[in-house]
Amino acid sequence: MIEFFGFREAPGEGSESASQAPLMMTRLSFLRKEKPLQRIVSRLRTTSIKRRLWSLTLLLSLMMALLGAFIIYNSISAVFGQLRQNGQQLLYSAAIQMKEGVDEAVSLTQYPVIASAYSSTAVYDYLAASPKGIYSPLYASLQKELLSEMLLHSRFDLLGVSDLNGLMLYCDTTGMAYKRTNCSFISEVFQDALARKGAARIFTAEEARGLFPGLSLPESSLYCARAIMQLYPLSAVGVVVCRESLDNITEVFDANRLFDTQQLSILTDGGMLLYGMEQGLPAEALAALPVNQLDSRVDWASRTVRQSFRLSGGYVACLRTPLDSLYPLLKIPMVLAVLLPLVIASVLFIVRMVTRSIQQPVDKLVDVCGRIFYEDFSPVEDAGACDEIHRLIEAFNVMAAHIQNLIEEVYKRNLTLAQTEMHLVRSQINPHFVYNTLETIRAEAYLHGQYAIADMTTLLGKTLRYGISRQGDCVTVETELAHLQDYIALQQMRLGQKLNVLVSVPEELRGCYMIRLALQPLVENAIHHGLPSGGETGLIRILGYQENGDLFFSVSDNGGGIAPEELSRLQAYIAGDNNDYTSIGLRNTHCRLELFFGKPYGLSIRSVPGRGTSVTLRMPLMYKPFA
Repeated sequence: MIEFFGFREAPGEGSESASQAPLMMTRLSFLRKEKPLQRIVSRLRTTSIKRRLWSLTLLLSLMMALLGAFIIYNSISAVFGQLRQNGQQLLYSAAIQMKEGVDEAVSLTQYPVIASAYSSTAVYDYLAASPKGIYSPLYASLQKELLSEMLLHSRFDLLGVSDLNGLMLYCDTTGMAYKRTNCSFISEVFQDALARKGAARIFTAEEARGLFPGLSLPESSLYCARAIMQLYPLSAVGVVVCRESLDNITEVFDANRLFDTQQLSILTDGGMLLYGMEQGLPAEALAALPVNQLDSRVDWASRTVRQSFRLSGGYVACLRTPLDSLYPLLKIPMVLAVLLPLVIASVLFIVRMVTRSIQQPVDKLVDVCGRIFYEDFSPVEDAGACDEIHRLIEAFNVMAAHIQNLIEEVYKRNLTLAQTEMHLVRSQINPHFVYNTLETIRAEAYLHGQYAIADMTTLLGKTLRYGISRQGDCVTVETELAHLQDYIALQQMRLGQKLNVLVSVPEELRGCYMIRLALQPLVENAIHHGLPSGGETGLIRILGYQENGDLFFSVSDNGGGIAPEELSRLQAYIAGDNNDYTSIGLRNTHCRLELFFGKPYGLSIRSVPGRGTSVTLRMPLMYKPFA
């Protein structure tokens, strides 16, 4: 037969179910699998405290690191975002202004061509007379033309005309006309302008040095030169030059830049520097820039942030920002980047110290627990503060001392029990031999008419049978009292009227259970040591009662009592603290009660010299047999 999940099938039947058993078991095991979170919690419960603390610390450190990295990243992103937004607006504005300025310069230099074709002849008259010298009418006429043109274009502060011999007449916004000044036509700018045959030639203040002797040339300026062409025949007769101020770009840049250390450069697509002190980017880099888009990069070699904007009109604006300028804005993330590792390291160090302060006492406790197995109860030394670990160690030391005391007490109890059993073995006689001998004595006494001896022999036999029987230690109070009555009758046959015994035990207690042979030693001790001398009648009172869930039996006599010193020695003997006495009746009974039920059960003795002695037996009140 095959049994599967409570269903039984005969072999050969249900083979399909049998084949599906592994699959079903797999599904059930899959359903019983723990979730990842439950698996982590289960592992944490079974791991050591040290690993729990370190796991928690590493988790918190990781969270702190992630939070710090998030803050640092957001702070840096905000700074660079602000830099990017400002740079894009600034570079776009500079590129537009430069384009407009160049376009205006190109338009201005076209005037002579247009004028020569339609109205004005001042330029051509001046150029035609220049080889012969300067004539006042021509000078004044040309001055008027140049000044009027500059007034129309406020961004221009210089305008000049040169003949083919390199003699130039120019004036600035002050309205002051200058005499012709020799200008070396070796200048590459003028040669290039003539070669262009009317096309504009843009150049910078650096290239303009030497063209205008005695005149200061501001760095933030742009120059345009163009050949003056006559139409019939088409040929160059001179060169017109104008200068445009770029102070507007400088003002806008100074007003909108984020840092004083920022540098602005404006170039053409070909790489020609129009504004600024630096060259900006090489030609191949300029060509690779996207049109109408901001290109922002960090140049770690020069420790600068380079931002470039390429205008569709053919101009490129570049902005360089030193990284040192960004440090004030990056103060928080930089401080956080420095402090975060220190904080995490401090936390790890503190956790290590805390873990050690916890782990070391716990290891001591574990070591001592192992030594307790080998009965080494030496206490755990602890010099720490009054924390939970300290209280745990104190409790452990108290527990270890208590265990040691219990072991010693149990050892003493077992030793006493062994001694008691040895005394019982020694006191036991072969029951069949004793019983047969007593029966022979009784029969012999009865044949010779000694009926009292026969009765005494019968009572002695019953007493011995009760005492040495192997029926167990648990009897009812009624059974114990019946045996006690036989023993008292035997003693009264021996003592006659010298012994009077009163027994008072309530009926409700006679069905309770008690240790067998517990009352006889008390009565026997009272008879041997508690009967009064001088022929007085001895009175023994046996009283049974219950109190607070315990059963008490009191055996009192009216003898001479016991002196206090002797009573103390007797009490110590019963408790097992000395061996001053040879009698084992009371001590045996006390030990048996204590072994069966523990403390505080057993015997107690009270005595008043001249008034008698009372021995009290205490045991639990039991309505069921005990083992």
